[in-house]
Formats: sequence, structure tokens, C-alpha cells
Amino acid sequence: MRLSDAEWRVMNAIWDRPVESSVRDVLEQVEPDTGWAYQTVQTIMVRLTRKGALVSRLRANTRLYKASVTREEAQQTALESLAEKAFKGSMAPLVVEMVKKGKLGRETKEELGRLLKDDSRKKG
Repeated sequence: MRLSDAEWRVMNAIWDRPVESSVRDVLEQVEPDTGWAYQTVQTIMVRLTRKGALVSRLRANTRLYKASVTREEAQQTALESLAEKAFKGSMAPLVVEMVKKGKLGRETKEELGRLLKDDSRKKG
């Protein structure tokens, strides 16, 4: 599932909360940076529910939402979409560009090295 920039903002707010979230809860998190109104956040959350990214239930008079996909699943989908659009479906040029541009920190490079080493052991 592909998420718009606005949907990413809302999903990040929901993933950052340990409990179910109301529209007002999410609004309190995103409003300082976005200036969005209650209705805007509600519309985005309804759209995310229709997409299957959120599930909701009614408690008293308040609709509560929680993520039905993990942050990692959404990130994977976003990376695959970017690779498809910009790099003909291959992740390798994306990683190479990030390394060239200095976008990967030492710890990330070390982790990448470990993953590559482990992968080559499995195949070899």
C-alpha cells in the first residue's frame, strides 16, 4: 500500500503511541507542525482505514484507531516503490547512491557489511 506524505505523518503519530488513538490524539501530535484542523486528520484517518492501514472501533462516542501494518512493513513497501520508480526495481543502485552521498552512518555501514557477509555465507 502506498502512503501519501500526509498519511505518513498520521501513521507515524499512531506508531509512536503505545495505545489506540483518537483523531484528537493524533491531531495533538501533528498540529504543531502541520496546522491541520480536526476534520483534516479525521479525513486522512478514514482514508487510511479504507486502505487497510488502520483499523478502528467505537468506544462510547469516540472512534479509536490502531495500525494494522507495522512501520517496517510500510517502509519496505515505500522502498520497493522507490526502487521500482527510480532504479528499475533494483535496490542496489539506491544503496550505492546513499553510500556515495555519505547518507549512511558508521553503524549503518557496519550493519550493512554484516548483512552482506552473512548473505554471502548462506549462498556460498
